[in-house]
Amino acid sequence: QQEHNDNNSNSNETSSIPNTTTSNNGGDNPTTTTNDDTIERMREKKRRRKEQKKEKKALRLIAEEKKKKEREQNNNDSDSSVEVQHNSKTFITTQKGVQYCDIGIGKGPIVQDRKKVRCQYTLRANQFKTGKVLDRGHNFGFRLGKGEVIQGWDIGVKGMRQGG
Repeated sequence: QQEHNDNNSNSNETSSIPNTTTSNNGGDNPTTTTNDDTIERMREKKRRRKEQKKEKKALRLIAEEKKKKEREQNNNDSDSSVEVQHNSKTFITTQKGVQYCDIGIGKGPIVQDRKKVRCQYTLRANQFKTGKVLDRGHNFGFRLGKGEVIQGWDIGVKGMRQGG
């Protein structure tokens, strides 16, 4: 019986040795360090992406502010005007050289920048009422201030009232 017990105790010792060696190598395992490195690289990559997004957003905000200031400056430039009498009609000349005459002043709201506008127009040669008709448009639409038409239209229509 003793021999049998000794064999059992030896087998228990040998079976417990491999278990202790595998548990001791947990921190030194190469797969664990590579996983930690991979996770750290992914975190760093994510941090860099966040920083790049913040930089892009800051640049976009700066560009928007710059455009806003330019628009305000353009609005101020076209607002200053000079009135000129010509054949009993009062023509208004803006700082940019556009001349226009309000035939009728509308009763609606003032036309806003970047909004859709619909116009009816008649282009005549030489004279205001009696000249030869060169072009005529009904329900001609465009967005004010977006450059969809010649600058004279954008400048002349800006500040008009709806229905005028």
